[in-house]
Amino acid sequence: MQKCVGIDFEAANCEQTSACSLGLVVLENFEIVESRYWLIKPPTSYFKPEFIDIHGLSWADVKDSPTFEEIWEEIEPYLSGRLLFAHNAGFDIAVLRALIKFYKLPYPKITYFDTLLLSKVAWKHLPRHKLNVLAEYMGKEFQHHNALEDAKMCANIVSKIASENQITDVKALVRHYNLKIKRF
Repeated sequence: MQKCVGIDFEAANCEQTSACSLGLVVLENFEIVESRYWLIKPPTSYFKPEFIDIHGLSWADVKDSPTFEEIWEEIEPYLSGRLLFAHNAGFDIAVLRALIKFYKLPYPKITYFDTLLLSKVAWKHLPRHKLNVLAEYMGKEFQHHNALEDAKMCANIVSKIASENQITDVKALVRHYNLKIKRF
């Protein structure tokens, strides 16, 4: 199986460029083989109070952290040419796209799929498909809205659904449920 990468951003406010943390996990043969976490200094110091309540991060936590541009060289090899996945991928991909545009970075060749959609078609019997609900369903403990924990939970979702269907390739898993792999 090709390595694929789970990604999750947390944001300081409603601006797509306000990423304040990033979690990445590398999934190979449906096992997490690497995980990375970064605190990110957003372009402005404004943290919406409701967002602080959700993820627990504030300007004080990230003011001395590198910007997205400063960690790009570390992040880019995890993204370029890879299949990404995220829960409610539209959000994370929009943040990634906005950050790349804001910092005038080269656009990597990326494809991606959404674990929210995957979980909805695979586990139709569940009333909701938020990460905390899925974690409970799978018997996993995790800290919701921590970027690394959320990325790991996405990987767990992909792995469990593949196992339940005895599928050994992530692209085959996505095709099995008639989902689309989108281009960045």
